[in-house]
Amino acid sequence: MERASYPADEAASAMRLEMRQREAGEFFMVARAVDSMDSSVLEDARASDASGTAAAAERAALDADARSIVGYVCGTLASGDVLDESTMSSHDPSGDVLAIHSVCVDERFRRRGVAASALAHYVARWIVHDDTRRENDDDDDTTTTPTKVRRVRLLCKENLIPFYERYGGFALEGASAVEHGAETWFDMVLDLA
Repeated sequence: MERASYPADEAASAMRLEMRQREAGEFFMVARAVDSMDSSVLEDARASDASGTAAAAERAALDADARSIVGYVCGTLASGDVLDESTMSSHDPSGDVLAIHSVCVDERFRRRGVAASALAHYVARWIVHDDTRRENDDDDDTTTTPTKVRRVRLLCKENLIPFYERYGGFALEGASAVEHGAETWFDMVLDLA
């Protein structure tokens, strides 16, 4: 999914994605078909594929497993307030800035609101209202204190600035100093504190 979402010189390697999931699993969220689509969308997809094409077979196989991963958002924590090569290639568990690295959706599920929904859920997860996220179900009557994220940052291409502003509440800071691939990246920020 990563390679289908980014040019070859920008896509994270399988090793980099594995590192993010292993070291920062709390910040790796997947979107599943049942989370992203209602039954009417599935019915529309089935109806449009009634011709028996290869695409129809592919969608039918995906429909058969409604828990299929159709997208993901992943990030890592950083201590610094500026995204650079260092903060984009490591995870600092003591950091308080969440750096979003990827918002990816399976090609078959694009233009259906999956990315917008996944991003909104991902960002909302880190907005903490009274320093507690949830109470434990244990009998010890304690609460779970979440990782303190005070700011969320990401880099994006110019054409995606309106998407991140609209669906994530991010604000544009300007062109990024990070050089990754051929195109210019832009710094975006969302303050949570």
